[in-house]
Amino acid sequence: MTAKIFAIANQKGGVGKSTISVNVASDLAERGFRVLGIDADPQNTLLQWSAAAGEGEEGLPFPVANLAASGKMIHREVKKYINDYDFIVIDCPPSVEDPRPAVVLMIADLVVMPTSSSPTDFWSSRGFIQLIEQARATNDELKAVWLLNKAKPKRLLTKALGKAIADTGIPVLKTSLSDRESFKQAAAYGVAVSALSDKGARAARDEIKAITDEILEILDIEQVKEGAV
Repeated sequence: MTAKIFAIANQKGGVGKSTISVNVASDLAERGFRVLGIDADPQNTLLQWSAAAGEGEEGLPFPVANLAASGKMIHREVKKYINDYDFIVIDCPPSVEDPRPAVVLMIADLVVMPTSSSPTDFWSSRGFIQLIEQARATNDELKAVWLLNKAKPKRLLTKALGKAIADTGIPVLKTSLSDRESFKQAAAYGVAVSALSDKGARAARDEIKAITDEILEILDIEQVKEGAV
């Protein structure tokens, strides 16, 4: 099959796009899928994460391509890879003025929008919904979901925020990501959280696996690549 493309994107910065990109892409690779990570953000967090592993260390289980300089022509560069991978995961810049997110949405199968349980983070994200609606004018197969990130234990979305998210017409993934130190440690080592072995990392890994399960279900793809060991 040609690659399924999904973007991790939002208008708001600091909501964990790169963390989610790295760890979901890693989980897909560990399931036997051929995965390419694409850094479309000029901040190059994905690229720096990949480079953080020391010489001779294993690092991330997937390659990263830096396409941030491609600008509004990024879709042409992405399409060069679609026959070589099962999944292409794109870490987008946090801006609706930047041309890259809008162009990526025109070729994506799915966009995952991280938001925290803070109403201000969600309010800052609403402008991105317009980009999705515009993209669907030419890409009517584009699916979109919210992902609650940096969730605090025993702290749930307020009723008002829950209603606001529901009113967007875009569903929320059942699994949320907790605010765990393990994700920061993994970034420092240049690895996915699945490469760490402490209790917090194991819990984080389980959350990532559950999110990946949901994404594969949305895309109607088997949880593990056929023939993978």
